[in-house]
Amino acid sequence: MTEYIPVLYGTETGTAEECSFSLAKAITSYGIPAKAIDLYDFTCEDLSTLPLVFIISSTHGNGDPPENAIDLMDHLDMDEPDLKNVLYGVCGLGDSTYPYFAQCGKDFDSHMEKNGATRIVPRIDCDVNFEVPFAQFKTSVLKYLKENDENVRAILNIAPSASTETAAPPPTKEKEPEKTFSRDNPAAGTMLVKKILSKPGSNKETMHYEIDLSNTEISYVSGDCIGVYPQNNIEEVQAILNQIQCTGQENVSWQGETVPLKEVLRKKACLQHVSVDFLQFLSQSNHAIQTLLNGESKSLEQYLASHHMLDVLKQVSISIPAENFASMLQRIKPRLYSIASSPNKYPKSVHFCIETIRYQRHDRSVEGVASTWFADRIDDRSPIPVYLHSNPRFRLPKEPAPVIMIGPGTGIAPFIAFLQEKEMLMFGGETWLFFGHQHEQKDYLYKEEIEKAMGNGTLNRLDLAWSRDQEEKVYVQHKIWERRKEIWDWYQRGAYFYVCGDASRMAVDVHKTLQKIAEANGENGAMWINGLESSNRYQRDVY
Repeated sequence: MTEYIPVLYGTETGTAEECSFSLAKAITSYGIPAKAIDLYDFTCEDLSTLPLVFIISSTHGNGDPPENAIDLMDHLDMDEPDLKNVLYGVCGLGDSTYPYFAQCGKDFDSHMEKNGATRIVPRIDCDVNFEVPFAQFKTSVLKYLKENDENVRAILNIAPSASTETAAPPPTKEKEPEKTFSRDNPAAGTMLVKKILSKPGSNKETMHYEIDLSNTEISYVSGDCIGVYPQNNIEEVQAILNQIQCTGQENVSWQGETVPLKEVLRKKACLQHVSVDFLQFLSQSNHAIQTLLNGESKSLEQYLASHHMLDVLKQVSISIPAENFASMLQRIKPRLYSIASSPNKYPKSVHFCIETIRYQRHDRSVEGVASTWFADRIDDRSPIPVYLHSNPRFRLPKEPAPVIMIGPGTGIAPFIAFLQEKEMLMFGGETWLFFGHQHEQKDYLYKEEIEKAMGNGTLNRLDLAWSRDQEEKVYVQHKIWERRKEIWDWYQRGAYFYVCGDASRMAVDVHKTLQKIAEANGENGAMWINGLESSNRYQRDVY
């Protein structure tokens, strides 16, 4: 029997992990030990022995569990363990622009209930701006624990006299040094090539980067992503230090280490997202923030989505001790980029492209953390923390087959890799690319590579959509509909469909257009798409 509450997390980029540690910390502060546990480190068969457990998980791809959550999901679905003595709660993380919003959380919830477990708090599904709904989930958990304190302590075999002061996290095994590079143990790459893809006058500066992997053990497959931990802009770091009246030289506790605050702000902490806990701290001396917290959750969500840490600090005048400030910061998340190179052509380097983000908000210039770090501040000597993010759900067919690739903007990246793969391995199957952007003369990314592929037969068909070169906007979904007869012919010949790029608009519109094509040919659109997905003939890498 555990003498603590496990908070299990399934994660791809670290958000669910962050939430799990936050919940475990809140439960422990209440007076009951709790521990955040990576599902990679959890033995599925132990689930039925747990008296109480919480699960926090993101969703990957087409409603699939993150890689570290697959085993537990399969265990619940296929082994059907007896969970009649287990109390549980689930929080799902997702993006409502995807068709399978927070699906993994929903599946965990239904499987737990189906196998006899008792839900003690309502499941909450968190969108991209997860802070407010997650705070609600945390509140409901703490409310349950307070109302059922005696029973919870009894089933966990915790003395009734345990208190906030005496409660401590459960003992953990000493962590062995990590032998392989991973999200938690990134390798150090270096910049080989940095060049601009877009032309002067483009509204969207897009850069191409190549990172040297020679001194790492990283090997990749076409379709994978590269994960990168960026660094914050030192000017923004200094502005934050000035606002909280710290020098940055103060040593603070961070992830079990003692580190100068300035290093935490520069390399380890997220300065874009503000937590509800931090606002609650500020509300003690700021009436406006107190009013915001007590108001409608929609207003709070909008505030959090539109304010970075510096924006909030500029609205208050307060000195914050370094240790207190560090304890309320979230860990910086890695950025994932679709790889634009084939390992068969570039085994010792990885290529990718990024749109550089710059805009004005709240009377100051705002920059994309990773995009401007790459564009403005990295030189050929700078170590770049990188790791491989495997993407097994985005792979070329194992046997020769027609391939239709849909990737406007930076969504072109994996298809450059696919074309290089086909060129190097000379595998069969026709290829068809749909690419689009704003202006042909300014935004034709990888034009030389695409034209070369057309010239040597690696790429067989090409359709281009330029949204701003004429009065009526034309997007890739319009080109797909124009070619609906040929697309249906390719489908009947066994074509695989691949989509990469913007999840909120492009991928949704392409999805609807493909359904519409199926319906025009007498099929049920939704069932047709489901059939493609189940046979791996419809694969998406959208963000």
